[in-house]
Amino acid sequence: MQKVKMMMLKKLKKLMIPCTNSLVILSVDHMLLMRLYGRSNEGIFLPSQGLPYHTDGLTCLAITSDSTLALTGSKDSSVHIVNIATGKVVGLLTSHTDSIECIGLSLSSPWAATGSMDNKLIVWDLQHSSPRCTCENEDGVTCLSWVGNSKYIAAGCVDGKVRIWDSLSKGCVRTFSGHSDAIQSLGVSYDKNFLVSGSLDWMVLSGYLRSQSSNEQNLLPLYHTKVK
Repeated sequence: MQKVKMMMLKKLKKLMIPCTNSLVILSVDHMLLMRLYGRSNEGIFLPSQGLPYHTDGLTCLAITSDSTLALTGSKDSSVHIVNIATGKVVGLLTSHTDSIECIGLSLSSPWAATGSMDNKLIVWDLQHSSPRCTCENEDGVTCLSWVGNSKYIAAGCVDGKVRIWDSLSKGCVRTFSGHSDAIQSLGVSYDKNFLVSGSLDWMVLSGYLRSQSSNEQNLLPLYHTKVK
């Protein structure tokens, strides 16, 4: 029995996101597992109603601030919107042509941003399940972060660069360089002054977002994890 449990755990992508009264687990076997707590029908729910679900492994997800919807991205290039309480697929976002790598929700508008290996960062209007704008990068987008509640989005790419996009004008307002390999994670400080990036090159770098010196800047080293 213990061996079976270990095999099941190995199938799960290491991403578990808590939300109100529930825990959402993302899996690589096309499934989204949702454990609902504090209810008489406590148990595991799978997306099995409404629109069809993903046809390939899941890669990322985001949960709305009211804990009602989960947005899931997949290798099949689509994003699905799932009602957490019922498991019903209530929306479908399809404009990417390659694996979805990251999803981020705006703090100020009913918008979501998605990044894909097709080099695109797409901003979506969730009320109409339609794209608002498409931002073309030079390489695949592996991670993203909205800059606080502003209109700007930071996109980390396979080419080791971070690009700052204006979600209204679709313009790239700044590019940060410094990494020599794909960026895997991004974070923005609470005061929206600093950007921090982590990469497969073993480096953690930072950049000053409010600088007006130039459109292209170098990230500065914060930490180097490589062991000789």
